[in-house]
Amino acid sequence: MACGKLIFEYFPEAAAASMPPAARPNIMTMASRTASIFFILFIVVPPIVIRYNLFSHSALKKSNKDMASLFEKSCYNGCNTIWRRRTMAQRIENIPFAKLINTRDLGGLPAKDGKAIRPQTFLRAASLYQLVPSDGEKLVRDYKVAYDIDLRIDKELSRKPDAPIPGVEYRHYQLREDVMENFERKRGETVGKMMTRMPTMAQLYLNMVSKENSLEALRNIFGLFMEDVVPGEKAALFHCSEGKDRTGIVAALIEDLVGVPRDLMLEDYMLSNDAFEKRNNWYYRGTRLIMNKEAADSFRDMYRANEYMLTDMLDYLEKTYGGTEGFFREALGFSASDVKAFKQKILQ
Repeated sequence: MACGKLIFEYFPEAAAASMPPAARPNIMTMASRTASIFFILFIVVPPIVIRYNLFSHSALKKSNKDMASLFEKSCYNGCNTIWRRRTMAQRIENIPFAKLINTRDLGGLPAKDGKAIRPQTFLRAASLYQLVPSDGEKLVRDYKVAYDIDLRIDKELSRKPDAPIPGVEYRHYQLREDVMENFERKRGETVGKMMTRMPTMAQLYLNMVSKENSLEALRNIFGLFMEDVVPGEKAALFHCSEGKDRTGIVAALIEDLVGVPRDLMLEDYMLSNDAFEKRNNWYYRGTRLIMNKEAADSFRDMYRANEYMLTDMLDYLEKTYGGTEGFFREALGFSASDVKAFKQKILQ
């Protein structure tokens, strides 16, 4: 009936032509009433019932135990998910700037025990190469940014150095080696064949939490976070070239450490694709002109965020260290008290 109402609203001529004139008002009224009843019963009522505890579970249990259980589970599992996603959709969004893109404040993301990450503590972003003065002023004024943490390699810095921001301290911590540094195309090899030999992005993600050069960078990054960042006063903005992979890993380590639900972590991570959607589509069409679909799909992981890459990395930390907190202690060398104090500082 809801579909019928949509037909009446958007295709009235087509709908009217298929019924007797006398029946048209009645059917339209029926469709409208059915849609209204559906909306009230399944969208409006369940959240109100849960919020104000308007039904007694024990009373329903006496009359129909299975139905009560099903209704309660549907309310909590369905409506709470909708509420949380709707609330977080307002928080997990890119901040508008003149030139700075793919920029988000991690503040507001829910953590364990009903807490949340404090705002004006951590911002993630793409390169600050094209930053204009008004963007820098907004970062300092509205988000209290005091540290610019650049995760890029030296080659990237030489081509596109960060624009300086008055009052913001610049730090460079190279998180990984250039994937193409020792990678060459073989003689007579097609581009498509070459692409199939390249390390996968999933493997590169694992390298960034297992190779010593990256671990040393992470020690420095989180050492600064623990010692110098002050929520609401001295925030850190960390970025790579696009704010997707290296930036995504640092953000995920923060989020997973404090217990941000996995689905919301992935929602934050995947939002990077929105910032580069047009470019990504253009890249894919271009690669399909010079390589087969399999190679083009593989290459697409190089410029798009994909859930499995971050999930595989987090699963690796769980399997190897028992989770992110174990990774901070065993791989990065922070004490249990360091980690505890860090979580207490950045949560509210």
